[in-house]
Amino acid sequence: MGHFSGSTNRRIRRRSTDVHVCFNGIGSMKLNSKLLFWLVMVFCVVNLADIITAMYILPGEANPIYLLTGSAAALWAFKLAFMGLVLFIYFKNDYPSRFWFFSYIYLLVIGTFMMGVGVFSNVLGILNPATVQAAAEVSATEKMNYYSTLVTVIMAIPYAIAMIAFKIYDVAEKNISYATKKKSKVVSKWRLMFRDKK
Repeated sequence: MGHFSGSTNRRIRRRSTDVHVCFNGIGSMKLNSKLLFWLVMVFCVVNLADIITAMYILPGEANPIYLLTGSAAALWAFKLAFMGLVLFIYFKNDYPSRFWFFSYIYLLVIGTFMMGVGVFSNVLGILNPATVQAAAEVSATEKMNYYSTLVTVIMAIPYAIAMIAFKIYDVAEKNISYATKKKSKVVSKWRLMFRDKK
């Protein structure tokens, strides 16, 4: 990974690794981080699983986009557009600051978790039609209130706390020095002997 400046006013472009992905021998692209790449891929897969399983329990669906439009196409469009935005940010690989990069990571992690819960809930609904029928009888207003409360408690509040903590850390770190760990002579000698045997 490249060096990061403590200033949040500089734009951050992370250096690429030597990992390439080929498409049937036609071309290749360089990944800027294997870990981040797989995090994005998991997010996209879970996102697709969420929208696909949601199609089987639409009468009980609580997503505000569907409740406001009543259209499965609108739900698909929103989900795919959001997934496209996530991929665009990843491949653009240019973040205004560490704060925004951390926000992106947070979104991927909490989003994957939330949609994973959604997939689990959808599958339970598919296996138990009576549950979907009961949810269908709940008013759209109640569903939206429930959805808003869930997002606020699980996503918004933790995000606000995490961002405040990160901002304090980012500002305070400029005047902090970290202790350098001293390697044990015994461990160093053992590693040297092991390396010589190899």
